[in-house]
Amino acid sequence: NLGDLTVQTPKFELPPYLKFGFNRCGSFISPRASCQIRFEALLQTAQEYDEVFQGVSEDGGLVEFNFSASVSPADPAGLITFSSVPSAMSSAGEEKTLISNPIKDSFGNIVTPGTRVSVSVNNLLLLLDGNSYQTNNEGKISFRVRTRTIKGNGAVSVLSSQASGFANFPVTAGLAFGTINIPSVLNEIPANGESQVVLSTQIIYDQYNNIVEDGTEVIFELLGDGEINSGANKKRRVTYALNGVATVT
Repeated sequence: NLGDLTVQTPKFELPPYLKFGFNRCGSFISPRASCQIRFEALLQTAQEYDEVFQGVSEDGGLVEFNFSASVSPADPAGLITFSSVPSAMSSAGEEKTLISNPIKDSFGNIVTPGTRVSVSVNNLLLLLDGNSYQTNNEGKISFRVRTRTIKGNGAVSVLSSQASGFANFPVTAGLAFGTINIPSVLNEIPANGESQVVLSTQIIYDQYNNIVEDGTEVIFELLGDGEINSGANKKRRVTYALNGVATVT
């Protein structure tokens, strides 16, 4: 409510956010009847308002009033999304920065700078700067995370008043580490030019005991007699791990 104005039956062309409330005269008895009329404002856009409106009373007189208001955003509401999320992170203690899109209220206004936003992560990640952040002048927050050496699905949640959001991304194993063992399958292989044997590694791990990712390159080299089946190079073969295991014939 903007208060009472004493006018003579004015007729205004008002913007959508202003409307006549009521008048205290009931019905006007004469063109010069003086009445108090209340205006009501529904303001959903956060901005500074400073406007002048003019109207004409029934006796042709000019009526004018000023409308001034400073409207702040409401509390955060709706979905918080991210403009920057890693496509993947290595479990070997990698650091990344996540950045939100502008956080808004239920009317689409960007929230006031300094609005508090809580951030939480699952057990695969570590927040490097605490779990409470403030929006900048663009309504965004940014925060750093580090992986904890466990592979899996990293998850981030953000919450501010009635607004919330969620992001997840894979946390992948690091590079193969340590000794790769190949269990013996036969004591002897007949030297007949036809006998074959399939050799598979034991499960290959990274330095934090995570099974390496599918597609990890594993190179077999054959020393001495014999040859690796198929391929141009009969002594060396590049293969790729599946479920942590590489195989060659």
